[in-house]
Amino acid sequence: MSINLLDLSEQSKIIKKNLLLAIEDIIDSTDFIQGKQVQELEKILESYTGATHCITCGNGTDALQIALGAAELEPNQYIICPSFTFIATAEVIPRMGLIPYFVDVEKDSFNISITQIKEAIQKILNDGGSVGAIISVDLYGLPADYSSISALAKENNIIFISDCAQSFGAKFQSMSVCSLPDIATTSFFPTKPLGCYGDGGAIFTSNEKYANIARSLAVHGKGDNKYDNVRIGFNSRLDTIQAAVLLEKFKLFDAELEMRQKVADTYSQLINHKVILPKFYSGLLSAWAQYTLRLESAQERAQLQKFLSLSQIPTGIYYPKPMHAQLAYSDFPMSPSPISDYLADRVLSLPMSPYLSDQQIQKITDSINEFF
Repeated sequence: MSINLLDLSEQSKIIKKNLLLAIEDIIDSTDFIQGKQVQELEKILESYTGATHCITCGNGTDALQIALGAAELEPNQYIICPSFTFIATAEVIPRMGLIPYFVDVEKDSFNISITQIKEAIQKILNDGGSVGAIISVDLYGLPADYSSISALAKENNIIFISDCAQSFGAKFQSMSVCSLPDIATTSFFPTKPLGCYGDGGAIFTSNEKYANIARSLAVHGKGDNKYDNVRIGFNSRLDTIQAAVLLEKFKLFDAELEMRQKVADTYSQLINHKVILPKFYSGLLSAWAQYTLRLESAQERAQLQKFLSLSQIPTGIYYPKPMHAQLAYSDFPMSPSPISDYLADRVLSLPMSPYLSDQQIQKITDSINEFF
């Protein structure tokens, strides 16, 4: 019985026939860039999320960079973001002439610490600096504390940007995570909950000014047309073929979210060693991009990972080194982040797919139970 960490093959079988017809139509029309499927996708995602504007782009990293550009922040303002995240969250900040300020996360949710955001804001202001934005991350698909972050952002006149690369489809108190911050971004990388067959991303906002700037930035800083350049921009557009892939996948999306939840529920029911399991939260609906255990030590993680590999069960570590420990970011300011260090040594993600079979889940959980 073959098990993949992130399996796309079963879904591909379902959409392949219709997708090939859609791609053939694009080839016949030669409408490869900014084609009608791109506009159709944006409208569908606006309706789905409740955000007034969806601006698609080349990838999730570009989406974050464009979001920072749309906010029109002053040079050298500080951007508060979690240390325990993928590098893309951090790398866009200095690229835009801004300064990342890394803070810790919460042990149970894996998401940015509200206490540390407050402390970072106060420290920056006391030192004579200026905070431009907070970037939160919905790690593994679980929404961050949108209410508390929004309140802090409004209180301090700070832009709130959410990195929803892993959480498209997730909900905070019955509302789409993409509708709650000033600007939200997502990634359509193939392994994301809604992924294409290449790179892709999107920016969501209900602020018309931010939306207009984001659309301009994504196409070389265009004004009325692409040869009228009113600002320095990027070249970041979603290919029409990738939009067609996303349109086909979107037809399955809500059903797949329910299937991901079922996989997560089954894992949690069948794994006997409950102390290592991820937490479930009332009022939060995770997109379950990953199902991530938290082991007792780095040694225990290594032993479990090796034990599972002997049974051909793959696992992943997201992420083995926090931002504050990365050489490229060692000169940037940071709050003490012991929880990020703790988690980096202990997290272990199990295979996650809407199409994991009962037999596959049974094999994985039986092996974990045998180990313990």
